[in-house]
Amino acid sequence: MTIRFISNVVIALVGAVVVVAGHAFSSGVTGWLTFAVSLVVLTLAGVSQLDRVAVRTGGAAGIGPGRSRPDRNRRSS
Repeated sequence: MTIRFISNVVIALVGAVVVVAGHAFSSGVTGWLTFAVSLVVLTLAGVSQLDRVAVRTGGAAGIGPGRSRPDRNRRSS
């Protein structure tokens, strides 16, 4: 599983928690919970972006997982 898939699942789960909290708790508690969830989502977005940059730069150097440089695949004629 990729970090993007995991982060999307986590975002969906915490979104569901906010919806349930909106019905179960007062508006003040729900507001603070929503603020905490937004910080979690921003952190996950940053982590998944860092992971993509690392894979992209590693792939460009020929060391990334499952990636190769385009000039390696060409046959010289």
